[in-house]
Amino acid sequence: MKDRLHGPARSGGAGCVFLASVLFSIGGLCMKLIPWSALAINGARNLLGSVVIGLYLLVTRHRLRWSLPVFIGALSTMSVTTTFADLVEGLQHLTD
Repeated sequence: MKDRLHGPARSGGAGCVFLASVLFSIGGLCMKLIPWSALAINGARNLLGSVVIGLYLLVTRHRLRWSLPVFIGALSTMSVTTTFADLVEGLQHLTD
């Protein structure tokens, strides 16, 4: 039987998921408060995320590896954030 994760290894993953959900929600709040178009804010979020990931890769000296699963994951993430931005902008027009 496989060992289950206990302690910091287990709670670290849950903390990262929680932090990701909070940051994703802050993106929606920014789209409501900043007077830019939702897609411009989404582009700025993606640019900031790319810089953070790039710095992480530099600091850890981890090579960026391109493969079909990585490409599909990137395309999926782009689709989700663009759809989210479009939805928030559409809902904002309904409440005005």
